[in-house]
Amino acid sequence: MSMEKKRPQLSLGELYQLKWLLGGALVLLSVWTVFYLDFEAWTLMGLTTVAVTAALIRPGLPALVPAWTHRLVFPAVVVFFVGDLWLTGQVLPAIVRLDILLLLYRGISYRQKRDDLQVIVLGLFLIVVAGVLTVSLVFAVQILVFTACALAFLLVVNLVESAETVAPKPGEPGRPAWAAHLRWRRLAVRVREVADWRVVTLGAVLFVGVVGVSALLFLAIPRFQLENSLFLERFAAKKARTGFNDSIKFGDVTEIQQDNSLALSVDVTDRSQIPAAPYWRMLVLDDYANGTFKLSAALRLTAFPRGETMASTVRGTSRAHGGEPVYWTFYFESGISRYLPLLGTFEQLRFRETQNFRHAAKLGVIALRDEPASMTAYRVEGMNASDTLADASFALRLRENKKPDRNTPILRMLKLGVGEPDLVKLQGVVREITGGADLPVAEFARRTGDWLARRHAYSLNPQVPDGAGDPLVRWLVSREPGHCELFAGSFVLLARAAGLPSRVGDRLPRRQLERLLEQFHDSQLGCPCVVRGV
Repeated sequence: MSMEKKRPQLSLGELYQLKWLLGGALVLLSVWTVFYLDFEAWTLMGLTTVAVTAALIRPGLPALVPAWTHRLVFPAVVVFFVGDLWLTGQVLPAIVRLDILLLLYRGISYRQKRDDLQVIVLGLFLIVVAGVLTVSLVFAVQILVFTACALAFLLVVNLVESAETVAPKPGEPGRPAWAAHLRWRRLAVRVREVADWRVVTLGAVLFVGVVGVSALLFLAIPRFQLENSLFLERFAAKKARTGFNDSIKFGDVTEIQQDNSLALSVDVTDRSQIPAAPYWRMLVLDDYANGTFKLSAALRLTAFPRGETMASTVRGTSRAHGGEPVYWTFYFESGISRYLPLLGTFEQLRFRETQNFRHAAKLGVIALRDEPASMTAYRVEGMNASDTLADASFALRLRENKKPDRNTPILRMLKLGVGEPDLVKLQGVVREITGGADLPVAEFARRTGDWLARRHAYSLNPQVPDGAGDPLVRWLVSREPGHCELFAGSFVLLARAAGLPSRVGDRLPRRQLERLLEQFHDSQLGCPCVVRGV
């Protein structure tokens, strides 16, 4: 009578060790999604990485934490979340930081089955959030690794439950026996010895199935609007990376972080239509007061329609001329702005999917309701790719030698918004520039640009001098270096002091455009904030 050799199996202690390893790996893979999120959670991510890695290397470390501290974890986490939400006012980033904090605690404490399942759920939440708000090939690899690790983790959790004869007491202080003599190399050898090809094959089939279903869902996602399904982008108050906001506050704008990441890709059917120095109209900021340029309420009321439009097509003011039509296709990345870049007037603009927007035709600006949480694609037909977007009403009044009426809401671009001492300083600079002569607009613009260039160097880290009065005027009359916002704002104040209506407009930094602008020389790089007067 022959006896069949029994396949070796992992002991209960070895299963606990393997469960500890896979749980820690899941925690690390989950918190590393911070790399793909534009949320302030780097400190928590770094702390979790260090603490969980230390607990993996030395599983006995969590036993050194006094037992009474575990009773304070829940109230401390609640206070942290409430304080975070109160200080930031951003729901989704606060939830993400709360999730990481919970994963940190679960990653450095001995877990029961309920706690192990919480690790999977908490980690899956971060994976889903990053998957909705991010498009990255590296992240796709991370999802695959997370999925494989989660399946193996669930298998080991079930094996531990079936092998347990006496359940450990919850909250029992001290170090468990399996953590006292853990050797990862020896555990790896044991896992290789007991590995069953049938179990490995079944796991591989499950993994391929999960990946296949996920791929099908991924292909289906572009057919739906995220704002109508997951609502996550409404809670993600991402800051525009390149600064295309509704206002420029000079008291706060003292340093610009250099950002060379991709902002916009453009395909055009006829490359000969690309202007040598394109001006990308995005914003028009006409009101200046208390050191801040912003879009005035009067201009917003008169230029933008009262209600939002929900459609996939925008009708422009241009009309098609003879010849082959030219199509411009824009791929606008998330985290840049809710204002779409345009080169000029157009006949028709088509979105890839229905959008909520407001079209200010007189300003040449299209504003989406929210800053896009994912890439926004749109195609423009019949666009007049001129170098500037002229304001016809302003030009007509200047040709007729008529001063704009300051009480007309759309023509309030002579208002300086500074005190009397600062006004005297501005008028003195204007006399220095013009020599007391009444210069044409183009000549004044040239001389003012030369004066600013002689007096101020360019720097991404400027210093606005301290003192009384308007911060922009303080910089203008100093010799401190400055960045684009300071040059543009100073130009506008000087033009208004000279009696010339002017305003600030934003355009994309040309170094960020991918295919459209690769043919231009570095010497033609422009400032992201430029002044377009009348």
